[in-house]
Amino acid sequence: MKVSQRGQVWWGRWSVNGKRFQISAGTSDEKLAREILSRKYAESFRETALGEKPRKTWVEAVERYLNEHTHLKSYSSYEVHAIWWSDVLRKAGLFYLDEITPDAVKAIRDAELARPKMRGGGKRSAGDVNRKIALLRAVINAAYREYRWVDGVAPLYRFATGEKARMRCLKPDEVMRLVRALPSGYADMAMLAVATGLRRRNILRMRWDQIDFTRRLVKVDGMLMKNGETLVLPLNQTALDCLTRVRNDGSDWVFPLNGGRPLNEVSSKIWSRALAKAGLRDLRWHDLRHTWASILRQSGVPIDVLKEMGGWKDARMVERYAHLDVSHLSQHASVMDSAFAGAVGRRLVSVA
Repeated sequence: MKVSQRGQVWWGRWSVNGKRFQISAGTSDEKLAREILSRKYAESFRETALGEKPRKTWVEAVERYLNEHTHLKSYSSYEVHAIWWSDVLRKAGLFYLDEITPDAVKAIRDAELARPKMRGGGKRSAGDVNRKIALLRAVINAAYREYRWVDGVAPLYRFATGEKARMRCLKPDEVMRLVRALPSGYADMAMLAVATGLRRRNILRMRWDQIDFTRRLVKVDGMLMKNGETLVLPLNQTALDCLTRVRNDGSDWVFPLNGGRPLNEVSSKIWSRALAKAGLRDLRWHDLRHTWASILRQSGVPIDVLKEMGGWKDARMVERYAHLDVSHLSQHASVMDSAFAGAVGRRLVSVA
């Protein structure tokens, strides 16, 4: 095997049974390049001379998986988690898919759980770590079951325990305290989120051509929806009032707060200041969607209607709100009233 440098990158050249190979190590680090190329040489020998199945790497698998899922709304988070896994697996010396064992992943998972947060310190939540593991599982399952790159059954990587389902909701008076504490543009965005239940991305990147004031509707294209399906949502008067306040002829965007362009995120500083001013704690923007759903459910809106209005594809995501409306149980609870009707006004005397 001959190793040489082209520009900043090292390359390897060799032949096996007359078949020539010319492969880039993809790095300017000579030591790392020789290690990578040695692996590639051994792999090419097993494939060509011994007829073994090609040994695929994590990088190959995750690149293919990402390329096939660019349409998903969560693609940006997939990319972040993919980069994290590629880095941590490389540092652990795990390059090939068959090297990523459950024990190896458990060690990485536990180390990540113990690693302090970059902001504010403290341990990372099980939910944060589990989102990383979810991507790993998806990629590995695709490599085994769909791509058929590895024989056998895909390994099971277990999630971290202790993840808690979050359901933080505001009362109407708390919503108004928050709205009054936010700057005007952000205040209207927050109020619109509570009035419609639309997700943050759908609010921040809303365009005027999505709004039909005559029919009182907003249409969100499937490309912008988490479930991939177009959502047509009726606008209540609260939502219409928000849109009327910010209506303008100078931009295609409903909330052009960033030099005429929409925001990608809500400023954490502005949000934190507003929470402190409103006397609220432990509140995320997505909790405004929970607030919308909880208010509707407590007012008797059926689960199936709530599912359709919220654009949920899986009914299990809506079941978390089922307990908020107990009006249908009142008649059953009142059975006790009938049972003790004759004892009303009487003094209960214990009998020895």
